[in-house]
Amino acid sequence: MESGIESCRFTGFYGWAERSNKRLSWQLLRSSYTASHLLWVVGGVARPDQYLHAFQEVLSDTGLMDMGYKGYPLTWDNGRLGDEFVEERLDKVVMSLTWQELFPCACLFHCLHSSSDHFSILLDTEGEEVVAMQRSYQFRFESMWTREEACRVIVHSSWDHMAGGDVGEVWFAKVAGCTKSLIDWSKSSFGNLKHQRRDIIAALERVSASSNEYDMESGRILKAKLAKVSLREEMMWKQRSR
Repeated sequence: MESGIESCRFTGFYGWAERSNKRLSWQLLRSSYTASHLLWVVGGVARPDQYLHAFQEVLSDTGLMDMGYKGYPLTWDNGRLGDEFVEERLDKVVMSLTWQELFPCACLFHCLHSSSDHFSILLDTEGEEVVAMQRSYQFRFESMWTREEACRVIVHSSWDHMAGGDVGEVWFAKVAGCTKSLIDWSKSSFGNLKHQRRDIIAALERVSASSNEYDMESGRILKAKLAKVSLREEMMWKQRSR
């Protein structure tokens, strides 16, 4: 990865899950540190609370430091109810001082995820949200619509609608009518996906810290809604990337 004339490296790290092999995880980080002199940032899963001393020794030996985060403080939960509910901050990003100097505004975000017991983590080297430029509206048939039965009904209904005139006028009238019906239906059924995601995440953040069974059930429902919105967004952006 390059920024200007500087080169740096990113390492995704998971390590050994077995407790008896944790020392191998720390050895791997140390050997990775000596393998290159490039500016370095490491992201992955660690359990520093259980292995605090060993983890701190690795950071000291490699010159890496925790870059902090924005968002909900914990990144994993076991999904259980009541007294068995456990949350931890397992996902971290650590960086070298030289990497921090190259990206002084960098920020790590904890992003709620709908289908995983871990939060997603987003490393933004600029530390600010990307604001999309507004464009004039242009109709496009959205691939995500095809997952809904209502879309098929609207298309069939619009195309079966009788209209007078020559073939060209009839065809144009049916396309225009179908377009308007799809736009109206999409606004009422899909709405603004970005705003939906924002509202669901805000609601999830309010209930995530609770071990109350009602709140945890609400959290599961919200995660299912977030999964549906995320799938729609994925299909939308995949279509736009072509």
